[in-house]
Amino acid sequence: MQFIKNNSTRIVIIILSLVLITCCSVGATFAKYTTVAEGTSVARVAKWSVLARENGKGGSEVYVGGASQVFVNIFKYLEDTDTADGTTENDVADPADKNIIAPGTKGKFAFDIINNSEVSAEYTVVFTENNPEDVPIEYSLDGTDWFDNVDALNNMPHASEPGKKALVDVPLAIQNGEDTVTIHWRWVFERGNDTDDTQLGIEQPEVSLTVTLTVDQVD
Repeated sequence: MQFIKNNSTRIVIIILSLVLITCCSVGATFAKYTTVAEGTSVARVAKWSVLARENGKGGSEVYVGGASQVFVNIFKYLEDTDTADGTTENDVADPADKNIIAPGTKGKFAFDIINNSEVSAEYTVVFTENNPEDVPIEYSLDGTDWFDNVDALNNMPHASEPGKKALVDVPLAIQNGEDTVTIHWRWVFERGNDTDDTQLGIEQPEVSLTVTLTVDQVD
């Protein structure tokens, strides 16, 4: 009898447990409010693409990332001083493997800076001259105001913005913003120092100009 009683008790306990579990399960599953919302946003990084190239030349681009030296050959475009009748003299040799300059020669070089980026940008140009023998080269940005050292070019004031330098933080618009920088050079003929000029012709020293272009995103 005791065995039957114990079994009956166990059965009752098991049934009650199942009932409690079922109630909890039903309550947890069906007796609450649930709302789920989900959204996904996708963003693409804006393109950064700036290049520099010789003015009018589409096949010589130099891509600029942060800072890059632009190797411009300003002495490539050599022309002698114009004569009184407006023609150009051609009495200075210009072999293909080396540029040659002399008293009375001059030239200019222009390069474009193009912002193909999807952000605004600004550029800075810095000139560095290597001229240990003091070849009397003069430089200009407009062909009118001449300087005997490139530091003057680096510090030239902006034409319309007082307190700002001409080639520092120059703005470039988003996508296809473009600007052109032109560098003029000359060696004045009969500058009143024939002795030094003659000695330079005997020694044949070299002079070089490096142009460093830095382009930054505008915040």
